[in-house]
Amino acid sequence: MEKIVKLILALFTCLFLVIGCYVMFKADLSSTIFPFTIDNLETAAEFRAVFGGSLLAFGYLLLRFLTSSSNVTVSSIIIYILVCINSGRIISFFYEGFLSFTLYSWFIELSLLILVWFAHKNRKNKIDYYL
Repeated sequence: MEKIVKLILALFTCLFLVIGCYVMFKADLSSTIFPFTIDNLETAAEFRAVFGGSLLAFGYLLLRFLTSSSNVTVSSIIIYILVCINSGRIISFFYEGFLSFTLYSWFIELSLLILVWFAHKNRKNKIDYYL
């Protein structure tokens, strides 16, 4: 039963990674495999960053879960998700250009990433390993 569960999780991992890369790197999001159209540049930028970045992050985290036996902290999971979303935002700058809303949201996402990273490092340095 455990092998079947791992096989299904591996299939979801592949699916998330493929769809995440497809959304992130497809030049024109007006025609996609999804049952809706995206005609607005700001909507395309948000869709590329948030949806593509999140699926890529979830695929990576599932892959790491399947192949690693070590525990992953919640803060590092949040950092991985934010890194992928920020990557999608940067890629959207190449495809959709620098739009005002995307610049504001990228600044907020980047600030959140930096704050979570500093909090993660600070907490990691305070853990007493000699209990």
